[in-house]
Amino acid sequence: MYYSIVTFFLVLFVTIDGRRLSESKRQQSQNNANTNNERYIKDTWNVYFRGQKVAGASASSFTDLGYGYGKDTWGVYYYGKKIDGATVSSFQILQPYGGYAKDTWNLYFLENKVQGATSSSFQSMGNGYGKDTWNVYFLGKKIDGASTSSFQILHPYGGYAKDTWNVYFLENKVQGASSSSFQSLGNGYGKDTWSTYYQGKKIN
Repeated sequence: MYYSIVTFFLVLFVTIDGRRLSESKRQQSQNNANTNNERYIKDTWNVYFRGQKVAGASASSFTDLGYGYGKDTWGVYYYGKKIDGATVSSFQILQPYGGYAKDTWNLYFLENKVQGATSSSFQSMGNGYGKDTWNVYFLGKKIDGASTSSFQILHPYGGYAKDTWNVYFLENKVQGASSSSFQSLGNGYGKDTWSTYYQGKKIN
């Protein structure tokens, strides 16, 4: 239906982890460079996105917010489609951009509400990660057991993150990895004191 940010994240769930990592890194690189060339266009009467009229949008009050988002007096839009229930007055895109936005009442990943997330405390961490007071999320899904207070993305970014107790590759725990000594080596590789890992799997 549409690609861009969607392909940066969601298509990856049905591909191998290497492609998921590659797309996550590419998305972050493009965000950092502010390569944000898909915009809403309007004339006197209508608003358009990718050559299609945005149904119900008011040209006179419409504002392009970037990253595929836009709003008018009455609604918020993502890739030309209205986001059900989004509050115009408080809607904001979270930085560093990792697919998250919020209003007073809800958190969104792309155009979808993130169930259970606390909008008031949510922070985007980039690369598809974010956290609120209680939980850590990857691509809008809660990472079970992750510690909000100690969670960090490891650099150079190769898909790894950790908290005090565990190492994660994307959203999955890396079994047997030592959080205290773990380092990301980039390109899907990482190591702790005892082992080397590729895409979250031990290779020696």
